[in-house]
Amino acid sequence: MLIIKISDLAKKYKKKEKEILVLNHIDLSFEKGKIYNIIGHSGSGKTTLLNIIGTLLEFDSGKILIDGFDITSMNEKEKADIRNQKIGFVFQSYFLNDKLKAFENVMVPMYINVNIKKSNRKNLAIQLLKKVKLEDRINHYPKELSGGEQQRVAIARALANNPEIILADEPTGNLDKENEKIILEIFKKLKEEGKCIIISSHSDYIKKYADVILEINDGKVEVVT
Repeated sequence: MLIIKISDLAKKYKKKEKEILVLNHIDLSFEKGKIYNIIGHSGSGKTTLLNIIGTLLEFDSGKILIDGFDITSMNEKEKADIRNQKIGFVFQSYFLNDKLKAFENVMVPMYINVNIKKSNRKNLAIQLLKKVKLEDRINHYPKELSGGEQQRVAIARALANNPEIILADEPTGNLDKENEKIILEIFKKLKEEGKCIIISSHSDYIKKYADVILEINDGKVEVVT
């Protein structure tokens, strides 16, 4: 089922007095229940595309529909609502709060979700940590966790509001192969639950898990497989 529709999307940056067309009028579609791997050289526009889909970055022209909602003309509050309800983010650097325990980090997005009762937050956070096999790390602080464990906490946090879309920017970039496999197996299970997973990464190993590989080159996006 279609979840994201991108039409004629263009994004340019100014570098000194020169304009660089990072995304050159691209058309893309993303479906639920699939893993997409976006590849391309450093600076090709992978993160730019993820941030635009995640409503974190403005674009110059084109149209984007997320689950049928046109984000093109939305104001900041409406975009924030879309992010809160529809999208979960996973980053290379985890961005966990060192002063919060694992379950408390997972709870953070729930504070702005009116559909989750205050009394249910902790239990839901614990269930999400169990989902990523961290039931024995619930009360640990980030500094007490390995890099792979921290990334799994970050994934649990991304799932806090039960989003249909997971955007992951180099999610295994700081991890060894063993932990990379653990993270990718989690993404595979989320795909099987019907989530749309979009991963930006240089890792060849991620390609094995991807249903669709998209390569950005000179502002254009080509479906590799």
